[in-house]
Amino acid sequence: MALITKYGSLWGAIPQTSGRVFWVAPSASYTVEGRSYSASDSNDGLSPERALLTLGRALDLVAADVSDVIVLLPGTHTLAAQENIDVAGITITGLPGGKGHPSRQRAALTSSAADEVISIGAARVELAYLHLIAVTQQAAVELLNAGDYAYIHDCSFDMFTAAAHTSTMGIMSSGSSGGVTNLRVENCYFETLGAQGPYLKLDEVVSSIIEDCTFRHRGSTALADGIVATTGAVDIVVRNSQFIAGTSAVITDVVDWTGNTTDGSLQLANVTLSLGGQLNASADADILVDQNVRVLVAADGASLPVNHINAA
Repeated sequence: MALITKYGSLWGAIPQTSGRVFWVAPSASYTVEGRSYSASDSNDGLSPERALLTLGRALDLVAADVSDVIVLLPGTHTLAAQENIDVAGITITGLPGGKGHPSRQRAALTSSAADEVISIGAARVELAYLHLIAVTQQAAVELLNAGDYAYIHDCSFDMFTAAAHTSTMGIMSSGSSGGVTNLRVENCYFETLGAQGPYLKLDEVVSSIIEDCTFRHRGSTALADGIVATTGAVDIVVRNSQFIAGTSAVITDVVDWTGNTTDGSLQLANVTLSLGGQLNASADADILVDQNVRVLVAADGASLPVNHINAA
């Protein structure tokens, strides 16, 4: 039920929904509109003044495919274990803001366990306006086979606070046969500092779009791979996105598509590849490259059209 605040704005309509809105606080004591409240999983969670204490309890209360929404209130929500999202058709969001900017997301989500932060195992799950902090050697978000039509947008992914390891990832498909279909990742920001990565591991992902995203690598150690798929990825489109590396390190393979041998299984359109970055595939025909894609080849910004792929 929506509530009118003293400013005339509306709580409970974030986003507009015909379902219920459940509120989750980042800690046992939290503040809304300058007043302190106590979060508890004994609360009903249906008002920001009666917030739940854990995301897990909110997942127990939502119903599938009726547009129920879980709002994570501002602050860092630290999970004690990987959270399995197994309810279809729900939205999990922070308070809107930031448009993917990492310092403007109001709600952060991480885990104290040596595991993925969240695992999407139900269809039509939406994640929005969250700052997702990966754990060392784990992915921030794991996609299971049942996670078709996942929609991840306006989020930021912190892979650099974890220790450097090539298994520290942003979004990872579980890679099982018959994997995720119709994934959409939009307007997200991914950041690495050392030998982390990849940002996206898309094994067995099909008919999916990644668009309007920024992938930024900082520090002095190369990032081996930006986007990886070792098997089964088909009909993947990456468009209107930028891969940006610092002056002292490169993203060696912006895309490593070796093992995916279907012609045109990856399409890149209007994508800026980072300084020194290359596309790696089993054969040139496996990656289709739009004429607007370019590789920066010099520190002064000189560029050349991409008309070849490093075939493994």
